[in-house]
Amino acid sequence: MITISSQQAQYHRYQEAFDTQLLQTLKMDKKEKEAYVKALEAQLSSVVSRPDAVACNSSFSAYLLLFMMLNLKAGDEVIMTPLSSPSALQATLFMGAKVIFVDVNENNYTLDVTQLEDAITERSKIVVATSTYGHLCDFNTINALALKHDLCVVEDASQSLKAQQGTKHSGLLSKLAIISFEENALIEATNGGAALFFEDPELYTQAKQKRDLGLNEGALETIGIDAKISITDAVMITLQLEHLQQELQQRAKIYSDLQEDREESFNSAYLLLQNSDPDALISQAKEIDIEARKAFHTPLHLHPLMQQYDFHKDEFEVSHKVVQTTLQLPLSSYLNATTSTKIKTLIQTFS
Repeated sequence: MITISSQQAQYHRYQEAFDTQLLQTLKMDKKEKEAYVKALEAQLSSVVSRPDAVACNSSFSAYLLLFMMLNLKAGDEVIMTPLSSPSALQATLFMGAKVIFVDVNENNYTLDVTQLEDAITERSKIVVATSTYGHLCDFNTINALALKHDLCVVEDASQSLKAQQGTKHSGLLSKLAIISFEENALIEATNGGAALFFEDPELYTQAKQKRDLGLNEGALETIGIDAKISITDAVMITLQLEHLQQELQQRAKIYSDLQEDREESFNSAYLLLQNSDPDALISQAKEIDIEARKAFHTPLHLHPLMQQYDFHKDEFEVSHKVVQTTLQLPLSSYLNATTSTKIKTLIQTFS
């Protein structure tokens, strides 16, 4: 089976290095583990070209930490799309704030900026702008509206690492950014994880302390959470970062062959395909040993958790359509000529 996730194939390619480093962690003391995580954060900063990274144990912890830093409180509003990270939704509600949904656009499934200003109220505080499967949000418009209305913009760059917009790349398109290492991200850790990036060095210093339970040299100085990334996930992410550029280049070659007439970004962990009969495609893909699945989770406003807010199925029409018709197919640097041909044939059959 040609699987969507490339984690197993990646492990086999770099098995010796993975096993060696993972075994070494068993011998590390606390200071050595802290040094390893610090080195990972420096590596992440280098990849994103930002000086300060804070590694966390999950995307929920990262969003929660970020919202704590921004002093999000009850009555405040956070704007996001129904296809945003569930972690962003849960962290917003956990802080007692309200979620305001804005639909995605049909071109690249990112926040529809033509609807953004109408969603802004005097209580709006944060816009979570999630780049989707390598496609970047229109950050020029989002940042301009944020400046006009005094809002904070959080760039969720989990699915778009290294994608370009003008002279800047993903992770640099707002003053605050998050990259998760969970399912559908370009870098995938065993148990998840995430990293926060700050333009303001003071916010970075405060975030580090709050992530570490508010401790400073063993003394509790501020309210914090216990959100340190595990050493196992730190190793997985470190090794993937070492090969990231090479794998992006290989993926670009494969993507070009699979999607000759398309202009989508290859800075995605998966290949997307829209089809009016997704179940038929999934079934046929399975017959030729290719994994295919729905590309998006249930829109956030339709989860049972959100029933209290009286959202309706016919709201956010584009998000609903995208969820129903968009599929994931494997796209990784581990596809060989034979597997690429099988996927290309499948695409041509259903295009």
